Amino acid sequence: GKRQKINDFFKTLSKDDVEKRIRPFIEKQLITVIDKIKKSGTPLYFKKDKFSVLYPEDTVKINEEPAKTVFNIEKNENGTKYYLSVKHGGNIVNLFGKAGIVLANEPCMLVLKNNLYFFDDIDGKKLLPFFDKKQLLIPAGSEKKWFEVFAVKAMKKYHVKPKGFTVTEIKEDFKARVSLEKDWKGEYAFLMYFKYESGEYRYGLTAEPKLIFNEKDFSFVKVLRNKEKENEFAEKLKKAGLKEHDNGVFKIKYFGKNTEKQKHETILWLKDNKHFFEENDIKVEQNFYGKKYFTEKTSLNLRSEISKDWFDIYGTVMFGSFEIPFTELKNNILNEIKEFILPDGSTALIPDEWFSKYSDLFMFGKAETEVLKVSKTHFTVLENVPAEGIDKDFKKNISKLSDYKNYKIEIPENIKAELRPYQKEGFKIMSFWRDNYFGGCLADDMGLGKTLQTITLLQDTVNKRKKDKKNYTEKKDESNIQLSLFAENNEDKKYVKKASLIVMPVSLIHNWKNEINKFAPELKVLSYRGAGRQKYISKFDDYDIILAGYASVRNDIEQISEYEFLYVVLDESQFVKNPESKTYKAVTDLQSEYKLILTGTPVENSLSDLWAQMNFINEGMLGDKTFFRHTFLKPIEKDKDELSERKLQKITAPFILRRTKDEVAKDLPPLSEQIILCVPDEEQKRIYEEEKSKIRNTVFELMETGERKSLAMHVLSALTRLRQIANHPVLADSGYQGKSGKFEEVVRNAENVIAEGHKVLIFSSFVKHLELFADYFKKKNIRYSMLTGQTKKREKVISGFRNDIDNKIFLISVKAGGTGLNLIEADYVFILDPWWNPAAEKQAVNRAHRIGQDKNVMVYKYISEDTVEEKILRLQQKKSDLAKIITAGKNPLSEMSEKMIEELFE
Repeated sequence: GKRQKINDFFKTLSKDDVEKRIRPFIEKQLITVIDKIKKSGTPLYFKKDKFSVLYPEDTVKINEEPAKTVFNIEKNENGTKYYLSVKHGGNIVNLFGKAGIVLANEPCMLVLKNNLYFFDDIDGKKLLPFFDKKQLLIPAGSEKKWFEVFAVKAMKKYHVKPKGFTVTEIKEDFKARVSLEKDWKGEYAFLMYFKYESGEYRYGLTAEPKLIFNEKDFSFVKVLRNKEKENEFAEKLKKAGLKEHDNGVFKIKYFGKNTEKQKHETILWLKDNKHFFEENDIKVEQNFYGKKYFTEKTSLNLRSEISKDWFDIYGTVMFGSFEIPFTELKNNILNEIKEFILPDGSTALIPDEWFSKYSDLFMFGKAETEVLKVSKTHFTVLENVPAEGIDKDFKKNISKLSDYKNYKIEIPENIKAELRPYQKEGFKIMSFWRDNYFGGCLADDMGLGKTLQTITLLQDTVNKRKKDKKNYTEKKDESNIQLSLFAENNEDKKYVKKASLIVMPVSLIHNWKNEINKFAPELKVLSYRGAGRQKYISKFDDYDIILAGYASVRNDIEQISEYEFLYVVLDESQFVKNPESKTYKAVTDLQSEYKLILTGTPVENSLSDLWAQMNFINEGMLGDKTFFRHTFLKPIEKDKDELSERKLQKITAPFILRRTKDEVAKDLPPLSEQIILCVPDEEQKRIYEEEKSKIRNTVFELMETGERKSLAMHVLSALTRLRQIANHPVLADSGYQGKSGKFEEVVRNAENVIAEGHKVLIFSSFVKHLELFADYFKKKNIRYSMLTGQTKKREKVISGFRNDIDNKIFLISVKAGGTGLNLIEADYVFILDPWWNPAAEKQAVNRAHRIGQDKNVMVYKYISEDTVEEKILRLQQKKSDLAKIITAGKNPLSEMSEKMIEELFE
C-alpha cells in the first residue's frame, strides 16, 4: 500500500506499544552505540535542541565505574520519609529538581549534569519519580508493614542510608567446600560453596543478604558475605592450577575434546592436589550420580621368580588400604579401560603410564590367580618393565638373556671341520638358545653352512649330555651282579642315548647323512625312510640322529610322537609355514627337549609364515593365530604400522640368526663348490631301472659281436637317454606325468636363492630341460632370462638379465653359454647335469666367477642318486686317464675299456 510517514505511524501506536516494543529496541541500539563511543574515545555531547550550537561545556563525561542507588530512609515521630539519590565515586547526588534523562531502563543509563552514569543495581523506571518528588512519606500507622516489606527488600538489594533507626552490618565466617560435578557443557568442574551460619552460597553467584528486623526499635542486622575472603579462596584455587570460567566455575587446564578423558584428568588432578585442599581446610565432595572416585595414594609392588621356561611375576597394587593382585588389572591394561572398581564400590583410575609400561607384560603373559607367567622368550618385553618396585635378581636375569651375543662356548673337539668365524658365532648363539631352553631359527643364506653349524651344535649337545650322570644306568657284570650304586665313575655305567630328529625334504637325507659322517663321525645316524620304517621307532635310542622326510613324520606321527627326542630340527622349515597343514600339526606334536629350525627364508609370502615357524620353536611366543593377526599381521601388512613392526622385530630378533652372503664375504673363499645328491621320485626310479636293464642287454650283445665303433655310438645314445631320465623322465618320454627329484630340488633351491636377493645362473646340456624350468617360473610369475643356441637377440637377452634387478634367474644351455658371456651380477651357479668334460663345467662357472666379480661365487652340482650321473661324477673326481684323452668332438667312450663301460650300467 501507500508508504506511511513516521509521525503518522507513531500516532497509531499506544503508549504501551512504545514502552514494550519500540523503546526496548531503541535502548538496545543506544547501549551498543554508547559502548562503541566509550571504547573508541569519541567525545559525546548533549544537544538541547536541533538549533543549539555545541560548546565544550556540552561534553558528556562517560563514567566507567557503575553508580550505586542510595535509598535514603529517615524515621521520626511522625512517620518515615524516603528518597533516592545516586552515589558515585564517594559523592552523593540528589535527583530532585535535576534535569536528568534516563537513556535506557535495563541496564539503566542516566544523563545527569553532563555525566553519563551506568547502574547495575536498579532499572531506570524506579529513578523517575524522584526527579519530581522530593520524598515519599509513610505515615506512622503504616510504618511497620512498610519496613517489613519494602525497606527489607531495599536493604537487601540496595545501599541504604538510615536516619532515626540503625542498620548493623556483620560479616560471618564460613567453611569452604568444593563440589566436583558436570557443568552445563558436560565438562567436569569444581564449584565452590561457602557455608555461613545464615546459609550456604555458591561462589560466583550473587545472593541477597540475610536481614533480621527488630520491630521494637526498628533496628536491622544485615548479615553480609565475606567477599574478600571468598575471593582469596578463589585465588588459591587458581594458584593450585585451576582456571576460572564464567559464574565461578573452576576447571583443570585441558585442551582436548573428550569429556571422559577430561573427567579422568580432573580426578587425577584432585588426587595429586589432595594435600592442597587439606591444608586450606576445603572439604571436597564428588557428585557423580552415586559414583565415587578413589583419590587416595596408588602404588605397585612387583617381585619375580625364575624357572626353566618362565618368569613368574607377582604383583600387588595398593589402592589406599586395598590390596589388589596385579593380575586383576589385565583386562583394564589390555583394553585401555582406565576405571577399576574397588571392593567398596568406589572407582579407582589406573595411572596413564601403567598402560604403556605393562601392556606388553599382560599381552604376552599368562595371568593365573595371583601370578603372571611370562615366557622367558619375552625377555625383550620384560626389559621395559620399570626397575623400581621389582627385585634386582629379575633385572640381572633379564640382562643375562639380553647379552646373548657375548655367550662363551668352545667348539667340540670331536667335530672334524674348521668352522669359519661366522659359523662359530652361529654355533655360540644356538648353544645360548639351547642352554636357556629357547627354540631358535638359523636363517643364513644358502651355502653358508647351516648344516655344519647344526651338526656342531648336536655333537656338543651329545657331549654335554654324556657328562651328566643322570643319563647313565648301572652296567651288569657277567655273573649278573649289579655294581655298586655308589660308583662315581661313568666308566662303571652305561650311557643311555637319546636321539635327535632332523626333519627335511626327503631329497636332503642323503646329503645330511654324508655331512654328519664327514664332520661328526662319532654320531650314529639312522635314515628313517622306505617301507617298513616304523620298526625302527623302538630302536631310536640306539642312534644319536634320526633323519626323516616331512611326509614320513606326517604319516607316522602317532607312533613317533610317543618318543621324546633330545633335539627336533626342521630343515627348510618354510615347509611348515602353513599352520593349517597336516605337516605343521604333525611337527608340533613331536616331543623334544630342544627345538631348532633352519631356513633361508623365514618369511616367503606373509608374516603368517613367521608365526607358524616361531610358534613351533617357542610355542605361544607370538600368541595364538587370532592374537597375532590382530596385533601384528593386520597392522603391519595392511596398515604399514611401524610401531607394530618394531615390536615384532624386537620380540623375534633374539631367536632368528640371519647372515647374508655379503655380510660374511670376508670369511668365504672366492669360489666354493658343493654337490647336491638328488633322490629320484619312485616313478622316476622305476622308469630309469627299466631303461637301464634294456640298455645293458643290448650293450652286452654288442660287446660279444666285437663291433667297437657301433658299441661306442650305441652306448653314447643310451647314456644320453639315461641322463635325460635322471634329470626328468619327460625329457625322454613326453607323455610322462610324474615328478622328478632333481627338478623339485633345483626349484626349491632357486626359489630360496632369489628370495634371499641373489642372482643365479642355471646350466644344462639339454634345452628341453631348461624349457621345463622356464614353464615353471612363468606359471609362478618369477622373472627369468633364457639363452640357447636358438636365441636370436642374444645381446638383448643378456642385458635384460644384467640390468633388471628383479630378474634373478638365467637359464643357459652349456653350448650357448660356453664363451663370450660376462655375468658377474650372478653369485650362484647351478649345474644341472654333469658330463665327461670338467672343462665345459669350468667354462660355465667362469660366466660368473671372473675378473670384476666382487662377490663370492657358490657352485652347486645336482646329481641324481644311484644313476649314471653319480658314476660319471666319480670318473671325473678320480681324474682318471679318461679325463686326459677327452678332446673336443671326440667320443670318450671309444677310449674306454669294456670293464669301464660295464661299470656305467651296473
